[in-house]
Amino acid sequence: MLLSSSTREEAAELLASGRKILAVKLVREKAGVTLLEAKTIVEELELEPEVQLRLASPRSGGRLRPAGRPWLFTFVFLLGFTGTGVGLLCGAAMSYAGQQELIARGRRVEGQVVELAYRRRGYAPVYQYELDGRVYRYHSSTSTSPPSAAVGDTVTLWVDPADSERVQVDTFVERYLLIVILGPLGLLFALIGLVPLATSLAGRPARDEARGQFVDPMRTA
Repeated sequence: MLLSSSTREEAAELLASGRKILAVKLVREKAGVTLLEAKTIVEELELEPEVQLRLASPRSGGRLRPAGRPWLFTFVFLLGFTGTGVGLLCGAAMSYAGQQELIARGRRVEGQVVELAYRRRGYAPVYQYELDGRVYRYHSSTSTSPPSAAVGDTVTLWVDPADSERVQVDTFVERYLLIVILGPLGLLFALIGLVPLATSLAGRPARDEARGQFVDPMRTA
C-alpha cells in the first residue's frame, strides 16, 4: 500500500529516532490498515536506502545527509587520529630500535661536554671524544632549556665503527626524550581514533536488535 508523502516522512523520522512502535501506530491511523499490515509497511519502509541512511546516522535529527559524508567523516577521523597515533608510535619504536642497534655494534668510548651550542630555543651539548688516536666532536641534535648537561661533564658514547659521526649518547635526554614524547602522544591519538570506533561497532548489534524488536502497540496502550 502506498503512503502519502507526509505520512511516509513522519514514519521515516520516527524510525530514525528509534521509535518503531510509534511509526506503526502512525501508519495504522493514517492509512486505516490493520496492525499486521501497518507493521509490514513499516518494516518495508525501514529497509529502504533512504531510511537505512537515517538509521545509520541517528544524530542527524531526521535530516538526510549525502550518502558519502558519514563514511568520509569516518575515514578522515581514522586517518587523522588513528593514523597519526600509529605514525607517532612507529617513530618512537624506530628511534628505540636504532639506538639498540647502534649500542649493540658500536664502540664504547668516554666523551666530554666541551660546549653548549644555542639553537632551537635551547642548548645542545657538543661532545668531544677520542677514537683510534683521533679526536672528534659530536654536535647533539637535542636542545633543551635549561641545558641537559654542563660543560666538563663526562658521558658514555657509542660510536658507529663505519661512521664516526653517528653517535649515541648515554643520557636520559639523548636516549629517551624523543621516545617519551612520541610514545604517549601516539597512544593518545590512537585511542582517540580507535575507542569511539570500537564502541560504535560493539554497540551496533544491540542497536540493530533493539530496532528489530516489535512490541504489540495494543498491549502497551
